[in-house]
Amino acid sequence: MVMPQQPQYGGQQYGAPPIPPQPPYGAPSMPQAGIGAPPPEVKWDGLETGGAFKCPVVCFTGRLTDIVEDYGSQYGLRLIEKWDQVQILESPVPWPWATLDYSIKYSSKENSAWGHHVASAKALGLATKAPNLAAAKAELVGKMFEMRQVAQTYGEDRATGNAMTGDVWRFIRIIQPGMAQSFPQPQYAQPQPVAAAPIQQPQIAVNPAQPQPAPAVIPSQPAPTGTPSMAPDPSDTPQIRAKKLLNGKALNEWLGAALIDDKIKADSAFINSIYDQSFIVGLKASGQVVQNPDGKFIVVS
Repeated sequence: MVMPQQPQYGGQQYGAPPIPPQPPYGAPSMPQAGIGAPPPEVKWDGLETGGAFKCPVVCFTGRLTDIVEDYGSQYGLRLIEKWDQVQILESPVPWPWATLDYSIKYSSKENSAWGHHVASAKALGLATKAPNLAAAKAELVGKMFEMRQVAQTYGEDRATGNAMTGDVWRFIRIIQPGMAQSFPQPQYAQPQPVAAAPIQQPQIAVNPAQPQPAPAVIPSQPAPTGTPSMAPDPSDTPQIRAKKLLNGKALNEWLGAALIDDKIKADSAFINSIYDQSFIVGLKASGQVVQNPDGKFIVVS
């Protein structure tokens, strides 16, 4: 007697354990969870050469408290740098917190966000001999730095020919203990108006029997306002526009407004004086601007 054969589905005998899906042709094989080598060591030195986590802050000073390895991202390992004692130097939006975290995608290539980040630290003499992240953290954590987020070009897209760019966090300077975290903002005493002394008229003896002339009428002079207009004008120079925008704003508020103004952005040399705050220091030194106790600036002339 011939027994009927069991039905098969997709080339597999009915009732047999399922066959795990096979990766597409040419795709790299992935190790199964719990099987294989441990996670790769995060390199600080010996990086290879070759070709959603956005932080709005552009530039700040702060103390590095930790660098955490994040394996939970679907796009691969990321390094989260954690900061406290943060002072915002440049940001298009307000950042009222004293802490800040940002994430950098890890790559073992020099021409990557992590590679350029490491290179900027080594350029300042930081962790130049560290072979891995653990050794670098021993030198970096607990110290204060100025950090800036800049656009970096990574070559051209072979498919479109367009330049490939991305943001990179760079170490700008080391802040030594006791060093001011921003350029000094000296306070200057404003000159007080001096009241004019009354003019002494000579006393002339008169004969009360003679008629006296009526006193001369002196037309009143309008009091000078002394307050410049803060309304933007198409004829404003970048310096005048920046001074107008400064009125009534704190430093962070002014940076957010000035750095996106078309007239100011067109003058790259003047923007440098905004970054290093020499423009504000000059205004205060010349008595054109005063700073209130709440940190807001007032244009007085």
